[in-house]
Amino acid sequence: MDEVQRTRILEAMAQAMSEHGPGVTVADVIARSRVSSGAFHEAFPDREACLLAAVIGGLAVAACSVN
Repeated sequence: MDEVQRTRILEAMAQAMSEHGPGVTVADVIARSRVSSGAFHEAFPDREACLLAAVIGGLAVAACSVN
C-alpha cells in the first residue's frame, strides 16, 4: 500500500466524519480520497478500522501539539 494513498484515505475519513458524522460510508471516503475500492480495502478491512486509525492519528497530532 502506497503511504500517500493511505494518508489520503485517512484525511478523507476525518473530513467526511466532520461533515456526515457517524453515518459516513466507505463510498463517501473512497469518493473524497479518489482511491479505488480495492486500494481502500488493501489499507483497511472495513469502515471501522479506517475510522479508528483516523481517530488515533488525530489524537497523536493533538498530543504532539500539547507537548
